[in-house]
Amino acid sequence: MASLKRSAEDALDSHGDRERGASGQRDEISSCVGGPSQDEKTPKTGNAPPPKSSLENHPAHQEGQLHLTGALPKLVVLDLDKTVWPVYCHEETRGPYTRCLGNTRFCDSESAVECYSSFGGKKVVRLFPDVVALLRCLQQQGSIRLAVASRSPIDEGGAARGILGAVGLLGLFCCLEIHTGSKAKHFQNIHAATGVEYRDMLFFDDEKHNIKTVRRLGVTCIKVSKESGLTFAAVNAGLKEYREACLSRSSLRGWFTPAAPKEDSEHAGQVKRDCADGACRDEPR
Repeated sequence: MASLKRSAEDALDSHGDRERGASGQRDEISSCVGGPSQDEKTPKTGNAPPPKSSLENHPAHQEGQLHLTGALPKLVVLDLDKTVWPVYCHEETRGPYTRCLGNTRFCDSESAVECYSSFGGKKVVRLFPDVVALLRCLQQQGSIRLAVASRSPIDEGGAARGILGAVGLLGLFCCLEIHTGSKAKHFQNIHAATGVEYRDMLFFDDEKHNIKTVRRLGVTCIKVSKESGLTFAAVNAGLKEYREACLSRSSLRGWFTPAAPKEDSEHAGQVKRDCADGACRDEPR
């Protein structure tokens, strides 16, 4: 009986040794393949990176979808109604205009403004989803300036300025042309105020006739959808078209650059003497 008991105890001890050996092998394998240690499993919070800004959190910004490479326009000009926001602000809204407080599914403080409806009651105007991130990206690029060309009536009530100011975007624009009349006049005023040539401008608008009018001046123009307004895709399309226009102009200059005239050896000495006397001071020798 005693021998049977000792045999059972020996068997249990042997089984325990096998289990401990298997456990040790698993630990070795885990360390060889880079498995996390207990310390690594514990989250570290002491050196956590600072929270990202709303611009960095924007999906299009994170993916680098704004293609700011190659030749870039010196001035990006925007229409407002149905381009930056989905309303006709002078017809549908009344002040005062204030930024929405807090972030909810109905009110984003970065791109939504509380005001009054022209038809009574309070109203919230939300900018198109990509607009704020787009304008910040363009501003941070450094060499691109921003301007507004809107055919809203003279902004005596401050509708357009009120909305832009409420969301903190008013200061991004170097020139605001907000009045009725042809967009050609808007751009003449913008050119006079900024000194930027028409060929160095990029314009976004939702109206086909405005696009045609401004394109005749030599401005690169992109028509945006009234439903989605200014988007990363639209701006990238505009930047691409602008680069292609620059390449086209460079190619034309190459074709039409006149060859330098060859100097007539027979009269070379006479030309030099005349130049010395001041007769052809501006001519190349």
